[in-house]
Amino acid sequence: MCHCFFDEFAGYLAHIVTASGHLLIVGDFNFHVDSQNSAGQRFNGLLHSFNLRQHVNDSTHKNGRTLDLVITREEQSFIKNLSVFDPALSDHFMIQCNLDFCKPLVQDQMLSFRRLRATDMDKSVSSDLEDSALNRSPLNDDHPLAIDQLNSTLQSIMDNHAPIIHEALIPNSLETALIIPLLKKTKLDTEDFKNFRSFSNLPFVSKLIDKSVALQLVQYVDDNNLDEKLKSAYKKLHSTETALLRVHDDILRTVDRGCTVVLLLLDLSAAFDTVDQGTLLHRLNTRFGIKGKVLAWFKSYLTDRSQFVGINGSNSSHSDLMFGVPQGSVLGPILYLLYTSPLGDIIRRHDMNFHFYADDCQVFFSLDSVSSVTTMRIEDCLQDIGTWMSLNKLKLNCDKTELLVIGSGNLSAS
Repeated sequence: MCHCFFDEFAGYLAHIVTASGHLLIVGDFNFHVDSQNSAGQRFNGLLHSFNLRQHVNDSTHKNGRTLDLVITREEQSFIKNLSVFDPALSDHFMIQCNLDFCKPLVQDQMLSFRRLRATDMDKSVSSDLEDSALNRSPLNDDHPLAIDQLNSTLQSIMDNHAPIIHEALIPNSLETALIIPLLKKTKLDTEDFKNFRSFSNLPFVSKLIDKSVALQLVQYVDDNNLDEKLKSAYKKLHSTETALLRVHDDILRTVDRGCTVVLLLLDLSAAFDTVDQGTLLHRLNTRFGIKGKVLAWFKSYLTDRSQFVGINGSNSSHSDLMFGVPQGSVLGPILYLLYTSPLGDIIRRHDMNFHFYADDCQVFFSLDSVSSVTTMRIEDCLQDIGTWMSLNKLKLNCDKTELLVIGSGNLSAS
């Protein structure tokens, strides 16, 4: 069994050592590499023959042996601050180290497309091929020149009939939404429009494009550390539960210190529908660095949209959408979060804590006593938030905005 392992491991090493870049092998090898027995010596010799280095020098098992290994190329020195400690979880110890190398740069790729389906290959293209120099004269005997001649002629013909698409846009046919109104509760009055909740339905292909762009946009924001950390909506591994736990935990910790918490629950009116598209595009450019054709695509995505209402098979006329992000889309809510990202800066300037969830915002801070300064602090923050929202075509929903004072005892006034 031991000989079989050495043969297979040697074959594996022969395969991976020829690859470029950093090489890191870790795991429990179950060989006493610190021992002078035949298996340990053979294993160390095998590493040496492939110019590899084993970094763990302390025992990694409760029996005092070194079984768990960290292996790199001999000339590579990216393993830093390696240590071994016993977390008392098993009979093996834990190895901890830092990997000192940079994340590889992502290589940009330019993809080009042609509208080949709209091209008559049998007639137009075939006719041009018959009239081309390829048909009138033989190809050059020099193979590289012949290939260049062939590529040049074919590219010229394809550029004439199916030019490369240089536009950054989304087709208008994918920008029309069907609105289906449904009662919030079955017994509500159908004559009162406030009792209905509208559901926006976009074409299936539109949602596929949405999903693809949304994944790339979120990755771009994360990679460049442009994301607002204190939010839980439309974010991987986050939800209403994480938002509740964060705010609840912060409040309890503050109350346990003997302080009182002032909690502002802010709610916006029809926030997704009132986003100013020009302001959003400007913010994508100046705050998030989105430019060129990508910004042009977002402009195409946001503008020239329309919607119509469908009830029992009857459809209304189409209505143009001059404001807002697309309802029922995957990308719309993410764009809304980027649109409202400056709100976090405003709240931080007032030295308050906060947490966002979609269009809901919880603002809170601690205090020892209520005073005119406290009231002024709240009013100043709300005034700055209200001013920013007015400038950005958003509106606080006063009916759903609340202020709570939370404490464990009597709050003194001063």
